[in-house]
Amino acid sequence: MLVAHPRGYAIRSKEQLVSKVGVPIDVVLEPWGRVEGKVMVGEKVGANERVSITSFSNDEAQEKMVNQSLETRSDNQGRFAFEQVLPRMTLLSYSINSSSGQHTSMSPIPAVKVNPGQTTRLELGRTGRPVIGRLAIPETIKAQSENHLWGSIAYSPRPPKPLEVLTVEERRRWTQEERMTSRSYGLAIQPDGSFKAEDVPPGRHLVQAVLYLARSSRPGPRKPFARNRPP
Repeated sequence: MLVAHPRGYAIRSKEQLVSKVGVPIDVVLEPWGRVEGKVMVGEKVGANERVSITSFSNDEAQEKMVNQSLETRSDNQGRFAFEQVLPRMTLLSYSINSSSGQHTSMSPIPAVKVNPGQTTRLELGRTGRPVIGRLAIPETIKAQSENHLWGSIAYSPRPPKPLEVLTVEERRRWTQEERMTSRSYGLAIQPDGSFKAEDVPPGRHLVQAVLYLARSSRPGPRKPFARNRPP
């Protein structure tokens, strides 16, 4: 059961309710959290950019009951705010319009903890450095002008040992860590293969490019043609 009110919320599982059939239930609301911040793209203000948050819980049973995803747009100063946010670990992402008109998605920070009755303040951007490069695009792909190239620079933690030898509990813990600490930075790839990503922090990252066959309204099959993971 989920109870939502402007002043707060309450979540009750079936197990918590099964013994209360036919009996009045006292439900105490917990206060919402709030998230606000500012989007920067390099040194420029990220105005009118789409910003979204997704909350998740380390309690698997509770997460199966309730998930929350919210979306808004930054104002002309790059500022954004989310009201009535579940007090949980929260992932934030935003998309920006590149100079070529492409939308690139960014998840530049690890998950943050939103506390009940408090405002979590974030600034996105201005924390890393630009990464500039060029892809050697095969001629067969260049010839297909309808195709769309998308790329990303991503960071995720390495598992403590090969995945195939992890126990169920070790895999669960590593999956949670990966979820909370992974980051990605979208690349707007130009027709000549050049690209630039802003605000990428130092570290080991996976660089990849994906080809979308844009022959219908759906994204269509994806064909990774370039991937560079550091040793």
